[in-house]
Amino acid sequence: MATLMRMQSLTLLLTLMAPAVHAATPANKFSCPKIEVSAGDMGIKTRYLAKRIDPTSSTLDPEAVAAQLGVREEVSYPAKKIVNLSMLYHKGPSKEIADCLTTHLNALAESNYLEGSGEYNILYKSWMISAINLSLLGLQADSHSAPKLQDSKFRTWLATRTHEITSFFRESGCNNNHCYWAGVAAASSARYLKSDDPLQFSKWVLLQSEKNVNYSGQLSAEVGRGAMAFHYSAFSIAALLVQTRLWNQNDSSAEAFVSKLSSRFCSDTQTGARGTTFAGIPAQNVKGAAPYVSLITEAEPQKCGVLASSSSADAKSFFLGWNMNYVRGLVTGKNAQ
Repeated sequence: MATLMRMQSLTLLLTLMAPAVHAATPANKFSCPKIEVSAGDMGIKTRYLAKRIDPTSSTLDPEAVAAQLGVREEVSYPAKKIVNLSMLYHKGPSKEIADCLTTHLNALAESNYLEGSGEYNILYKSWMISAINLSLLGLQADSHSAPKLQDSKFRTWLATRTHEITSFFRESGCNNNHCYWAGVAAASSARYLKSDDPLQFSKWVLLQSEKNVNYSGQLSAEVGRGAMAFHYSAFSIAALLVQTRLWNQNDSSAEAFVSKLSSRFCSDTQTGARGTTFAGIPAQNVKGAAPYVSLITEAEPQKCGVLASSSSADAKSFFLGWNMNYVRGLVTGKNAQ
């Protein structure tokens, strides 16, 4: 019942987004949604079949998916509210929305949002923080209408959660997309907090990712995901691409490495009437990969050729804060700060 109520509340918030441009009219007066943040361990677990059953980790376990549905909805709910409020403000800036956003940001800190250790909790934490940070950075990018947020509590909370992420991967190692997205969380926190430590972690992630490339120039863990290799390769390369742009530094070595990965990804991908294949394997979840593919093709339009024209420019990702214009601006250099 609690999850259903949250879903209904989230739907209401989404419906508010459309008339936000006309927020000055009485009929469309903004109302700050109720704060609902669950405390305690996140409880995130893998949804894929065990490696002894499927060594490629490309097959979802229906029972695990069902068990995690409510858990993940509850954990992501507060982050989605932040992202939706950011998008609402972007469509029609107002002090009321900015104040509401401040209230919700500080509520994350007061409720100790995103508690939990272990690889899958940390992974999900990275996604939520990336989404929140990128949605806020998207607002800051517009100097004429950027909201003034009284967010000192949130900043303290964000620094703590980011440190948990970086500490985990420094100890456990950096071998796959889990770590690459931790780099996005860290790099976006570094820019939002103007802090050097998470920035250095993101640079470490890129150095580690170079060690994870096989002799064919592919990310080995991702290309080994069977039918999901296309999705996870795009997911990983986009993460590496976005974080290097968040550094806001001309690092020719890092950019050359990610460019080479992107080029190899595009050459491995074939699209046609029979669908998409990647490295000769029919690809699953092509639609889900579209936001990440679109970033790769934005960064490498000439090298990606036909793939650039077939990727969806309208595809959005919650993990990227739903504000794809801002993220694409990062990738193309338009939103360098």
